[in-house]
Amino acid sequence: MFKNFFLVILIFLGCQPLVNKNFLKGKDLFLNFNNVLSPDEYAKTIYFYKDKNGLWRNRKDSLVTINIPYSNDFFSFSNSFINQNSGNEIGTNSRYISKYEKGIQTIEYHQLDKLVLNAVSYSNSIYIIFLDQKRKVFKAELYSIKGDLLKESNRDFLQQIRRVKD
Repeated sequence: MFKNFFLVILIFLGCQPLVNKNFLKGKDLFLNFNNVLSPDEYAKTIYFYKDKNGLWRNRKDSLVTINIPYSNDFFSFSNSFINQNSGNEIGTNSRYISKYEKGIQTIEYHQLDKLVLNAVSYSNSIYIIFLDQKRKVFKAELYSIKGDLLKESNRDFLQQIRRVKD
C-alpha cells in the first residue's frame, strides 16, 4: 500500500511542468518592479562610473552589484525578427531590469507589452539576455508570461542592436 502511494506521488511530481529558474527570477523582479530599488538607491545610480578596466563602480569606488529597473522603455525589434514574424510593430513598450554583479552588467530582463512570434500574439512576455564580461550576448531566452520557453539562442535574436557606448 505504502509503495503504491509513493509511486503515485512520484508520478504526480513527474507530471508537473518544470519552469526555468531564469524565468522565475525575471517574473519575480517584474512582480516587485516598484520595489527593486528605493528612490534613494535609484538616485545614487547617477554617480556610477566605468573605471579604466570597464567595470562599473559607485561613488565609494566599490564595484557595483545591483538591479536597476527602467520603465517605459521602447524596445526596438531587429529587422530580421520583424521580417520573420509579421504582425509586429517596429518595437513595443517595455520595462526592463539591468543586473550588475561585481561591476559587470550580466543580465537584462525585459518585459515586453506586445509580441508576435510564429503568428501567435503574446502579452507581457519576458526576454532575458545573458552577457559576458565584455557585454557580448552568449544566451537569450524568450518566455511567455506563463513560463513557456518560446525561443532560446546564443545571440540577441529579438532586439535591434544599439551601437552606443555606455
